[in-house]
Amino acid sequence: MVNIEMPNRPIRLKNQTCPYCGVDFSSGVKTNVEHVVGRSFVPKGVLGEQWNLVLNSCVECNHEKSQLEDDISVITLMSGKSHSDAETSALVEREVARRAEKSGSRATGRSVAKSQASVDLALSPTEEASFNINFIGPPQIDDDRVFRLAEFHFRALCYFISYREDERKGYSPGQIRHVGRFLHSDWGNPRARWFMTLQEDWEHRFCGNLADGFFRASIKASPTSKVWALAVEWNHSVRVLALAGDDIALDSICSTIPELHGNFLKNADGNIIRIAKHVPLAESDDLMFQGPDT
Repeated sequence: MVNIEMPNRPIRLKNQTCPYCGVDFSSGVKTNVEHVVGRSFVPKGVLGEQWNLVLNSCVECNHEKSQLEDDISVITLMSGKSHSDAETSALVEREVARRAEKSGSRATGRSVAKSQASVDLALSPTEEASFNINFIGPPQIDDDRVFRLAEFHFRALCYFISYREDERKGYSPGQIRHVGRFLHSDWGNPRARWFMTLQEDWEHRFCGNLADGFFRASIKASPTSKVWALAVEWNHSVRVLALAGDDIALDSICSTIPELHGNFLKNADGNIIRIAKHVPLAESDDLMFQGPDT
């Protein structure tokens, strides 16, 4: 069990395989030094004198992860929960102001600072009546990119806790099935609560409250099946929850995942949009990243 509650230095692995794609570096593949918690993914300065995982990755995976981190970092900082601590609030405001102009939104092709999310809904309540509604909001990140970045984090941390010095390699968690990604205002929805209850009594394998809380991670193992519960939280804003492991065991567990409720409408492009009221989670009920000694 790795419990990172009071970290004070990074861990450096001298691994011989890529933690993300598994390629063996002995074949001459070019490598980069990889910081699993990206130094520019969290606010500047919060990783100083704190734990991080530093290892080798192939150039291709390192580049892809960096591209994902660029706009996801800024957008999650912009949409994070309000901080009662004035110093933390000022830090976040400075980071957003400093980086929003430089980071490009992959959804709009413009800087994050100049990007907005726009959704057009075409509604036909009767055969005789139809109308369009346009919603405009802050910049967003699509699920595919969120889940892809979360997979990088999950695979690196699973690689770390299974790492063998004699082999200079760790192991993959297997197939990853995403349960969902949820904004802080919706951490109390039925699916997120289902996941929290499911893994509450599972065995801790990794628990990290990193970068002054701007990056949190939990890995737990089921005591009865070959399944891991994986969770990350970014910038006090977004939680991504997933399960990994044996296919048969995953099928059984995933069959009990609650449906997400709400109104499902088609937008002007024919894509399905879910509209639902967010369900907040009281701090006293939040057990997601509690360590074994809390």
